[in-house]
Amino acid sequence: MLTFEQAAAQLVADGHVRRMTAEGLRKAARTHPDWPVTDDQYGKASNARTLPYELAVRFVQTRRRGVKKDGE
Repeated sequence: MLTFEQAAAQLVADGHVRRMTAEGLRKAARTHPDWPVTDDQYGKASNARTLPYELAVRFVQTRRRGVKKDGE
């Protein structure tokens, strides 16, 4: 479980994306219909909301150019 800030930085550090900000990740969580984290999967650390990092990885991997979803 990482904060949005930590998850964005880790996605870049692990090479999953070239750039990512915490706000970009938060926007995806608020607006993207395929966002994989459900309300009950979020946690809390101090004043920050946390999310399962592996689900953020799965989300950005499906957003890559050239990656097709099942059935496409």
